[in-house]
Amino acid sequence: MGKAGSSAAFNLTKKVAIVTGNSYGISFDIAEGLAGASVSVVICARNLEKCE
Repeated sequence: MGKAGSSAAFNLTKKVAIVTGNSYGISFDIAEGLAGASVSVVICARNLEKCE
């Protein structure tokens, strides 16, 4: 088993994540991290301009 934080620990290829409230803060960081791990990310927030 891989070490925590290692890309070998979790294979997220071909996965989709829905992250809510991600125009700033921890939700934004989570969405950014998932996208960096080849996850298709769907974002949902009240303010479209902050998400762009």
